[in-house]
Amino acid sequence: EPLKALAEQLQALAEQGDSLQKPASQCVLPFIQQAEILAQRYDAVVANPPYMGGKGMNVELKAFAKKQFPDSKSDLFAMFMERAFDLLKATGYNAQVTIQNWMFLSSYETLRKKILQNKSIQTLTQVGYNSFPELNSKVVQVAMFVIKNKPCPDYKGVYIDLNSAPQSANKNDVFLNRTKELEYQVSLNDFKKVPGSPIVYWANKKALDHFNNTELLGGISDLRSGISTGDNDFFYRSWFEVSIDKTNFFQHKIDTGKWFPIIRGGDFRRWYGNRESIINLENNGADITASGNNFRLRSKDFYTKKGITWSRITSGPLAFRIKMEDVNFGENSPCLFSFENENLLLSLLNSKVSGYFLSLISPTLSNQVIDVAKIPVIKCKKITSNCAEKLVDIYKRDWDNSELSWNFLRFPFIWGIDISEGWSIYQDKVKSKINAAKNLEEENNRLFIDAYGLQDELTPDVPLEQITLTVNPKYRYGGNL
Repeated sequence: EPLKALAEQLQALAEQGDSLQKPASQCVLPFIQQAEILAQRYDAVVANPPYMGGKGMNVELKAFAKKQFPDSKSDLFAMFMERAFDLLKATGYNAQVTIQNWMFLSSYETLRKKILQNKSIQTLTQVGYNSFPELNSKVVQVAMFVIKNKPCPDYKGVYIDLNSAPQSANKNDVFLNRTKELEYQVSLNDFKKVPGSPIVYWANKKALDHFNNTELLGGISDLRSGISTGDNDFFYRSWFEVSIDKTNFFQHKIDTGKWFPIIRGGDFRRWYGNRESIINLENNGADITASGNNFRLRSKDFYTKKGITWSRITSGPLAFRIKMEDVNFGENSPCLFSFENENLLLSLLNSKVSGYFLSLISPTLSNQVIDVAKIPVIKCKKITSNCAEKLVDIYKRDWDNSELSWNFLRFPFIWGIDISEGWSIYQDKVKSKINAAKNLEEENNRLFIDAYGLQDELTPDVPLEQITLTVNPKYRYGGNL
């Protein structure tokens, strides 16, 4: 209104003013018209904003983002998303198509909390895989939403899940012909129950309650990120590439030798394994320090401690393994050091229950220390560490029977008898070992599903493809081979 009044005054002066007022008014009027346009507030803002992470921004844009959009500076799309709210009337609607990162990642936590506190999500469709078939369908996953610029805390928005559709499916057809199983109605307050407030519309009510009423994993353990060299190709080797005389396999002192065993993530494998790499830590990592790269020799006090590790980046189920005292750990293989029963926590982490909680905490390809620390841990007398102890033993023997292990001695089917007979005996033992592992993992799942009351959400069954023994053909070569 003040701008309109000023424009009218200037227009009058431009027509009726004196010799100084007329040209001055004509000069200023275009700026007032610009300001009027910028000051407008809209009933709806609709956008498919551009994507650009911090790494792609130049110095000027990065500084602008940090100053003007501190809660959404991680990516240009989130800045556009936040800016749209400023263009709306109090009851207006922000409707956009963006990548889904803002729903889950910790870097958008403040933005999410502001939306949940001050706005209301009316509807959201998670397109997921194959959002843009011409792009990487696992990285560029889309969410479409309409958010009202007004808080309605008890309002139940409509959420549609297209993730369950095959990656090759036409998502438009799935959306238009969706069944009730793909739709959820969720109160905004439910999202606040999960640490970090991710938009996990599919969450089970009992699971949400565990976040509020149960101790979290970070409270009973120390979670650490590992060594970052800044140049892994230069400082890492496979253990069999280097002279054994220069490799410190079994001594626990880091100041003796040049090459030291290290775990660095790797393939989907549970309980024990992925011990293939060594790292140059001669003189306490002097070469890494001297390289001048973006390195971090973090968590030195934990290098030779027993713990639980996992692969930080994975596109499939998360798998946890025992980290023994004879190996260090890298940035892609974070570790957990328990204050209590290690095997009991390993049992929980490799159960379907922990996988379900992680799907709520951070349903992304990256599983950071801060995400794993948020898993709720209940203590139940029925659950013991027996399953984990037996499974670790089975998986350790399996790993050491492979040539990838530095503890490998001989092929297990060579018994000093006829090789074909030895192979036949070996095959019977392998089948027995696979079945034993499957039964133990399903029993482990059953115990935790019952303890957490998630029988309606999860089943204990483990497909053979997920029994991650080297001798299991369905795991090693794929389910159809």
